[in-house]
Amino acid sequence: MTIALDARLLRRRFLQGIGRVTHELLRRIIPRHPEIRWIFFLHHTLEAPFRYGENVEPVRLFPPARHPLIELLWFEAYLPWFVRRYGIDLFYAPAGFLSTRIAIPQVMTIHDLAFLYYPRAYKWSYQWYYRRWYPVYARKATHIVTVSEATRRDIVRHYSIAPEKITVIPNAATAEFAPLMEEEQARVRQQWTQGIPYFITVGTIQPRKNLVRLFQAFDQVRQQVEKPLKLLVVGRKGWRYQEIFAAYQQMRYHQDVHFLGTVDDQTLRQLLAASVALCYPSLYEGFGLPVLEAMQSGTPVICSNRSALPEVAGDAAILIDPEDEADLQRAMVRVLRDPQLRQQLIQRGRQRAQQFSWEQSAQQLEQIFLALLSD
Repeated sequence: MTIALDARLLRRRFLQGIGRVTHELLRRIIPRHPEIRWIFFLHHTLEAPFRYGENVEPVRLFPPARHPLIELLWFEAYLPWFVRRYGIDLFYAPAGFLSTRIAIPQVMTIHDLAFLYYPRAYKWSYQWYYRRWYPVYARKATHIVTVSEATRRDIVRHYSIAPEKITVIPNAATAEFAPLMEEEQARVRQQWTQGIPYFITVGTIQPRKNLVRLFQAFDQVRQQVEKPLKLLVVGRKGWRYQEIFAAYQQMRYHQDVHFLGTVDDQTLRQLLAASVALCYPSLYEGFGLPVLEAMQSGTPVICSNRSALPEVAGDAAILIDPEDEADLQRAMVRVLRDPQLRQQLIQRGRQRAQQFSWEQSAQQLEQIFLALLSD
């Protein structure tokens, strides 16, 4: 049996979001099935962390897709040829892109439908691509996987997909995310902010992450509290970020905001565990993995009350209206000034994070693969 998948997001330097989820699932599934050949389609050299077994065969595709039209060319013209050449029995689409021109079973993961709710956060070419082809792919897919009940409801509502065709397989935080001792927290703060307490936000820098309002809220908090305070922004530049950096330049306390870019897991774990709180005021999320990573690190969470975030956070976070920077500002001040609240959030957060497991999620996806291969 042969399973092929779109493995282009498995890159150590850029392992975020969908790539991270794909890695956590496959590194558990593939070693359990040496009898299955796994074809990884990518356009870079497969790095060591993603060689999950001797049964993994990387296949490089050219040219690299940097435009939706090339994506279409790959999946509609190239993929059918590769299916025949390699005798592929099942295709897995972790980023949601598949082919309408192959007859084998296809499993598609839809992480969110953010492009329907916040189209201005996307380049026009990708707006067109997602709007035109995602409904087609969803109907073509043999089975759809999604990461939250909120996204499952969106898929059913917008694409008229039968609910039984969709399985919710949630994300989780890895074991590396864990609390730090107080002296280690102090060392981390000394390294990154000269010992000054800081809030942290994590995610690609793009409009949906709502950083403009976060900057406005931080300015208000900074004026309200007497002691020094920092805000760390972890994540690479994404798209349409010009307005975000313009808002940053207009801040009264912009010197207290630091952009760290992408960091490795060990550094992220340390940054989260030593922070005052994670601020995650996203306008829309299919899941919101940083929420669980912060909770498992023993960090209070302030997050949006929209989309899947309440489903992930439960009663273990302060939920705020992401379109009201004053609401966010009040939550940040509460965490700073109320030690009892802070400890309550930490305790609830760690309990909440334990309800999510990569191993359980991997088993769910594994069963879908095996069921389709046996049909």
